[in-house]
Amino acid sequence: MDFTTRCKQKIRDKAYQSGGYKIRPHGIGMEINIDGVKIDFDFGHNGEVNGFDAWRLFNFVSQNNIKSTLNTEQKIKFAVEQAVSNGSIYKVDGMGSNYYVSS
Repeated sequence: MDFTTRCKQKIRDKAYQSGGYKIRPHGIGMEINIDGVKIDFDFGHNGEVNGFDAWRLFNFVSQNNIKSTLNTEQKIKFAVEQAVSNGSIYKVDGMGSNYYVSS
């Protein structure tokens, strides 16, 4: 969580860019833009970068023209809720909208 308390502001103050990529910190994560391709993630409570949420999954599906029956944010939210109910994934309270795969 050091990023959110100390590093984020230093990166923002420098408007960091190098070699065709830009870093934009936000909330508990960052967006990296590499030649117009955006990768957005939030850090988990222990620094994890493998969290996901329905909005990011929907953006991935729609921006990459992926053929799926899960083709709306509402359908993805419903699938996420089902996965939480059956214990396949979990959400950490107080850490934004991220979900993680149960191990």
